[in-house]
Formats: sequence, structure tokens, C-alpha cells
Amino acid sequence: MNCQELWETLRTAWGSLAVHKLRSFLTTLGVVVGVGTVVGIVSIIHGLNTSMARQVQSLGTDVIFVRTPEQGLDSGERVKRLTTDDADLILRSCPHVERVSPFRRSTDRVSAGSRRTGYVQVLGVTDTYSEVNSYPVERGRFLGKIDLARRRQVCVIGESIGRSLFPGRPALGGHVTVWGRKFLVIGVLEKKGRFLTNEMDDIVLIPLATFEKIRGTVGRVGINVMPVDTDAQPVAVDEIRHLLRRTRRIEGGQEEDFEILTQSSIMETYRRITNIGYWVIRVVASISLLVGGIGIMNIMLVSVTERTREIGIRKALGARSRDVLLQFLVEALVLSLAGGVLGMGLGSLIGLLVKVLSPLPAAVPGWALGLAFGTCSVVGLFFGVYPAARAARMNPVEALRYE
Repeated sequence: MNCQELWETLRTAWGSLAVHKLRSFLTTLGVVVGVGTVVGIVSIIHGLNTSMARQVQSLGTDVIFVRTPEQGLDSGERVKRLTTDDADLILRSCPHVERVSPFRRSTDRVSAGSRRTGYVQVLGVTDTYSEVNSYPVERGRFLGKIDLARRRQVCVIGESIGRSLFPGRPALGGHVTVWGRKFLVIGVLEKKGRFLTNEMDDIVLIPLATFEKIRGTVGRVGINVMPVDTDAQPVAVDEIRHLLRRTRRIEGGQEEDFEILTQSSIMETYRRITNIGYWVIRVVASISLLVGGIGIMNIMLVSVTERTREIGIRKALGARSRDVLLQFLVEALVLSLAGGVLGMGLGSLIGLLVKVLSPLPAAVPGWALGLAFGTCSVVGLFFGVYPAARAARMNPVEALRYE
């Protein structure tokens, strides 16, 4: 078949479908819903993936997170908490570790004059916290060794806290009140945004020694570790794990009472969760496309019955069976692709609305549109074969007698 014949077949198929516009539209609804759902959900998950990757990156490049589990061991045994001594031991004993940053965390309200925040993170940290966790200071300076040694009541605050407590004036040099004590603001951090549900700019950093002096052992110790370089991260993780198992006397078959996380392990956990979403997409899309495909086959069978005399006339005038087959196959394909295009438009609109109305950078990846287009083509061809073959097999004499 040459290009002219193909174009004529397409024009004829489109004209036949245009005669019954409403019926054709209703026939494609199943495909529209299936494709729209897939493209819409994929755009949202793609936005979540992009946002999550950016947020995990903001925690610090190649950082290793050592934590005491939130829950106890399965056996109900009491968990031995991490200490600042563990941080010192990791730095001394692990050759592939460059820096460690132990900290304690509390959640409290912070005030300045008559202004008061909601509950924000108050962390007791060391002078290495800024570098290890990628928390650069925008104005002022970060906590120094002298601040820790003398247990000074100084602090570095997040951008949103500075904006909330010191509107219209610089926060640097001001005082904030935490736990009923005044702290001098010596630095303001650069804006970092959100990580999952946490606002990372709602944070107050004070010297760890000052935190422990005022609050004692409130707040578990967490340890963030910086390896000597990116390639050394897996080796550093193994060194930390072996060291902690040895110092805690954990035997080979025993469960560890600590957690070691990295950016890649956090992202892997996240991907396992989002994979559930992709399975939901597959189920919804399969059901919708099956319904849409059955609708297309049904309407094409009706069309074949309605146009029996037309088929007889075309065959009597010299049309071959393959010409009739191709015409009805193209009609089914056009129906399916029209539904697919509408579905892609609907899904893209959903992604755009999510992007405008939420902080997620939702966007439709090109592979999703290509997959949707290919799937619609397969659905149209698969469910159009039987009606088209039925039309092609008609006897022209019997078709002409059909009333």
C-alpha cells in the first residue's frame, strides 16, 4: 500500500467516525480514563521522586547517618543508646571517616520579645555540624570550638525563624529565648526548604555542651559521619558497623541495636514505597484499557453490522478483502489513539495542577507519553482485529442483499 492509499484509508476512517461523534467519544472514555490516570499518577510520582532526591541531597553529600532505632529490638530488650563517646571512637578508629558530627535533638518553642514560634527543632551540635550536614551560614558565623568549650549561650538559627522572630530587622546580634534562657544569635543559616514533612529552616543550633548542661541527656544522640571521599562511603559504613558491633558485644546472629543509613539507602527505601504506586497504576490502567478495548470492539462490531451494504458495494466495485480489513482496523486504531491523546492531555493537566497547587515539581516524563501512545496503539489493533476480519470475510452478494 502506497502513501496515497494509506492517506485515503485514514481519511475514510476518520469520516466514518465523525458521523457519530458522541458515540465515538463515549467509546473512547475507557481509554481516556486509563491513560489519564496513568499519566497523572506518573507525573505526581515523578515529581515526588525529583523532590525526594533533591531533599535527600540537601541532607549532605555522602553523609552516613548513625542512629539508635526509634523502636526497641524485637525481643523487647532495652536498646543501648549512642553516645558522644561513640562519635569520638568512630573518628579515631575508622580510617575512611573524615569527620563526625554528634548531636542531640529537642522540640521546643522559641521566642524573641513578644513574638513566639511554634514547636521547632532545637539541636545541640558541635562545630563540625555545618560542614558535615551541608548547613552553610548565610550571615554571621557558625558555632566554634570555643563556644563548645565555654558552654556559651549562643545559637545559629534557620532562615524562617529569623524571618518570623525578627521581621524587618536583622536577626544577627539579637537574642532568642529557649527553655527560659536567652541565647545570642551569632549566625543565620541559608534557606534549605522542606524534607518530607519537616521544615528544615525551623531550626535552632546551640553548642552541644550547652545543651547537655541545661537539658542533661534529653534527646537521643545521633551521629552524622562524613567519609574521606564518595568512593570511600561503603568502606566507611562497614568500618562503623564492625566497630559498633564489637564495642556493643553483638554476636554474629544477633540483631543490631543501631541503624546506619545513607542517601542511597534512604532513596532505596523510598523507591520500594513508590513501587506500590506503580503497581496501582498497572492495575487501574489494565482494567480501564480492557474496558476501553472491549468498548472499541463492541462499537466496531455495531459499525460493521450497520455498514454491511456499504461493504458489499465496495467489494462489488473491486475493493479487496485486505482493503476492507485495513479500513476497519484503522478506524479502531484511530478510536484508541484519539482516546489516548485525550487521556494524555488529561493526565498532563493533572500534573500541571499538582505543580501549581502544591510544592511538588510534578512533570510528565517523555517515556510515560511514549508508553501511553504505544499501549493505545496495541489496544486499538488487538481489539479491532476481530471486527475488521469479520467485515473482510463478508460475501459481497450476501452483503448487498442485507436489509
